[in-house]
Amino acid sequence: MSSSSSSASNDAAAVPWADLLPELCGLVVDHLDPISALRFPAVCTGWATTCKENNPLLRSGAPALLTSGLDLEGVVTEHDVDAGAFGLHDVSAATGSGRSSFLGEAEGLKGRTWIGGKDDWLVTTDYNLNVELLNLVTGDRIPLPPFDATHHGAKLEVQGYFHVTSEVHHWHKIIKVTLCQTPAHHGGYLAIALFSNGFLASTAVGDKCWTVLKNPAAASRLDLSYMDAIVIKGKLFAVNESGRVYSWDMSSKTTEPAMVQGPEVETTRHYGGFYLATSTRRQFLLVYVYGDNELFRDNRVHSRLVFNERWSFDELGMSLHELDAGGSAAWRRVTDLGDDCALFLGANHPFYITVPPGSEDLKANCVYVADTPSGYDAGVFDLNKGEEDGFVERQTGSRRTDTDSVKESRLSKLPAVQGEPLLRRNLSYATNTRAASSGGRPALRTSTMSSASNNNNKAVVIPWADLLPEVCDLVLDRLDAVSVVRFPAACSAWAAASKTPRLRSSTPALITSPVDPEGYDIEYNVEEGTFGLHDVTTGKSFQGEAPGLKNRTWVGGKDDWLVTTDMRCGVELLNLVTGERVPLPSFTTIPGLRVQEFSDVRVAFNHQDQHLQQVTLCQTPAHPKGVLAVALFSFDLIAFTAAGDEGWMPLKNPAVMRYQSYADAIVFNGKVLAVTTYGDICSWDMDDTEAEPTMLQGPEEVFIDPDFIRVFYLAVSSNGEQLQVVCLYGYSDNKDTRTMRIVIKDQLCCFSASRVSLHELDAAASTWRRVRDLGGDRALFVGGNHPFYIAVPPGGGSKDLQADWVYVANLDGYDAAAFNLKLADGEWGYYSNYPAIRRLDYPAMGSSQQMPMWFRPTAHPVFANKRT
Repeated sequence: MSSSSSSASNDAAAVPWADLLPELCGLVVDHLDPISALRFPAVCTGWATTCKENNPLLRSGAPALLTSGLDLEGVVTEHDVDAGAFGLHDVSAATGSGRSSFLGEAEGLKGRTWIGGKDDWLVTTDYNLNVELLNLVTGDRIPLPPFDATHHGAKLEVQGYFHVTSEVHHWHKIIKVTLCQTPAHHGGYLAIALFSNGFLASTAVGDKCWTVLKNPAAASRLDLSYMDAIVIKGKLFAVNESGRVYSWDMSSKTTEPAMVQGPEVETTRHYGGFYLATSTRRQFLLVYVYGDNELFRDNRVHSRLVFNERWSFDELGMSLHELDAGGSAAWRRVTDLGDDCALFLGANHPFYITVPPGSEDLKANCVYVADTPSGYDAGVFDLNKGEEDGFVERQTGSRRTDTDSVKESRLSKLPAVQGEPLLRRNLSYATNTRAASSGGRPALRTSTMSSASNNNNKAVVIPWADLLPEVCDLVLDRLDAVSVVRFPAACSAWAAASKTPRLRSSTPALITSPVDPEGYDIEYNVEEGTFGLHDVTTGKSFQGEAPGLKNRTWVGGKDDWLVTTDMRCGVELLNLVTGERVPLPSFTTIPGLRVQEFSDVRVAFNHQDQHLQQVTLCQTPAHPKGVLAVALFSFDLIAFTAAGDEGWMPLKNPAVMRYQSYADAIVFNGKVLAVTTYGDICSWDMDDTEAEPTMLQGPEEVFIDPDFIRVFYLAVSSNGEQLQVVCLYGYSDNKDTRTMRIVIKDQLCCFSASRVSLHELDAAASTWRRVRDLGGDRALFVGGNHPFYIAVPPGGGSKDLQADWVYVANLDGYDAAAFNLKLADGEWGYYSNYPAIRRLDYPAMGSSQQMPMWFRPTAHPVFANKRT
């Protein structure tokens, strides 16, 4: 095929997903919002596989820090949470040169703040304590019972602004909700709500209210100030400010709890707080963070919607203590989490991460704490540093107050001068200095994460709609043909952002043999099922491969559907986008027909060899009445089949059919219509196939030339009311370049087209009217496909898509051509300056076995079991 197309690119050969340039992955991911980045692997699996080895961000199961919206300067104040904005920071990429922070927005966070979380799920609340679960990735929302509905006689009133009052007129402010089980758990969700002043309640899936846990009878004020709670092995544990641990059996939460004296820690010398978790041995673990609150000022007290003032001090160290499971109630000091584990604590349910060997950003045997007591987004306590008395010295200016301090404190190691062996590394991200939301409290662990590497160190991201058009173009041009068609459904935001979309729904494309930019290759067989799909509006070409095309050739089509056949005339329908295949009846159901033993598509009928010419697909399986197809063979065999038929129904030829054959066929107004090679129209009633057809003389010749040959196509007007005939004029050429085609129409052999005329039937008067334009906003496409009209945008389409032109596929010497209807007959001359014909050559193989045919994608379904 010629490579001199006016629109096709020399770079048309499609590159597989696996060969996508790594730097291209980075460019795109740099412009993703976090939810898109999280969902990307499921939507675009091929790309995710490509990026897998290029340090992907937000990997499945990896830790990320959820904060208020991004702010590079760190000086913006978050006055409200109405926008539902948040920042998501990849902890595993905190020190690299790549991007680690993503700006997102969630409908389920508008007017709400998070107060806990586990895996993909957050616990969120509004000002009136209407608590619900939100899956940040999918957007699923599950309401929890209201707090004024409590069990076992406890009466609460919701006062607003995150407070409730009890029957003894105590005010209780929400501190956190520990989400012990998510809705994905086989037992459903389980949550524990912690309020100030000794109020603790739990709820589980199926509960219509919260169950208030009974406090110990002889409890002091400190005993009733719970700092954390967790469920382990059917028991609910809570720890108070002094480190005393209480436990309730989940089946009897309204009885008094059992008490376990906490480990010996220095609570008088230091100011501190406690977290609860499980150890790596699945035992109860108490984590003590201690420090100094003298002269400590914390602006979070005034800016955070939800904040526990007990967690406001200068932390100096940490100790971990495991409770002996043997029943001795003895505590064991934990100094080692193992060579490959890191523990993550905060408002989230605690979790461990397996650290990859050689990781530079995640460190094993460390405890990561979100929203540190001293006000950092997160801190890292290293258990490998030995044990000494004293304090950890903080770098000057390490608190995040300006741009420089953010850079200095980000994963910067602080020297341990004295004291506890725990070296803390401060992690600060580009978040608002005064955040109304919970800021960096939960260290969110996502379970559906993966993305691509990048080389951009800017934390502020650009929404999908602002994605650079050239980036869209670079990626779309490297997709395979089927992925391009399905892309708008798979990545709708990106499709909307693209300035130059490819293969849009209901726009014309040409399907050909595989893409070959040079046009020299020869297609010797169709075993691989490869094809080229060429966008008429943009001139872009895409390579594709379909299992349903292996060892098959197409002989017709409509919209997304192709009619394909093997060498034994086994005909079926193939949806090129979804891969769905629908078998059609065998041609051997026609009485007297048998399939010939030849390498081409041939049958024997009435003592003659007849080649399959085309199958006009008049209705696809998507039609309410199902499939309807008309098959044309050389000489005089025409047959049709419809949904529910077990075979093909041959139609009776007219008595005057001698020396003629059928050039094209269509179904119109319930009748099968066929045009003969002489231009006459045959009409059959589909309910009376034994009767001879009604004959109608075709349109008169417009161009009188004894050397002219006419070729005919049938169509229906754009309003669906009139029958149309396309008359293609040309000359006989003894040399035909399509010698290797499996299927080729006899009327097109050795035919060189030069001009066209369009005629419309006045059914009432049985006369033909010459059509010289299509209304100024339409183009007509004919060939082996079912004919269709395309609406051309106002002001004209692209160079290769113009209104009032007729587009014909599969011509000798070129893939397709467009003919101008508006020119006067005298302007068609060889030396005319007016464009009467435009040849369309695409980068397909020079000698191909497949015929070029128009293809019109109309839908973009996505199936999980098929490649995107």
